[in-house]
Amino acid sequence: HTITIADGPTGYIVVWSGDCTAQGTVSIVPNIMSRCTATYMLGSVGTLKVNTVIKGGTAVASDLPVRIMKSGQPDGAPGSGATVTFDSLIPGTYTVVPAPAPANYTRSFSGACNSQGSVIVQANRTATCTVTYTFVTGGGAGGGRIERPPSTRPNR
Repeated sequence: HTITIADGPTGYIVVWSGDCTAQGTVSIVPNIMSRCTATYMLGSVGTLKVNTVIKGGTAVASDLPVRIMKSGQPDGAPGSGATVTFDSLIPGTYTVVPAPAPANYTRSFSGACNSQGSVIVQANRTATCTVTYTFVTGGGAGGGRIERPPSTRPNR
């Protein structure tokens, strides 16, 4: 379903948040509450792109959804894929909340995000964060070093 509202005064833009997309579209699910907020804002907005990189293993970016939070509240609908773009964001600090790392993977942030996924979105700018899932192989017991016994030579 798409929600439409009247245009704001000259110089104002409409910014959608909550469970809506940047265009004011919301998916309605029976017995589940959805909340959309339309904010008239003077000036400009920013964009956040989140890249998902998989290093090794069989994980697929489209199986690892990502969403963003502002002030501890979800902002917009989650997305998934190699690159997810969150448009029309009110400038400020956001937190990228990716899917938990699958078994045998570690997860890290880079780019505009700090190590906890926090990022500052500025007006008229695009911030880009990368979430990297790295496959980690399990090791056996021991230090991983193989030593050869000393050679024995008969004395001549």
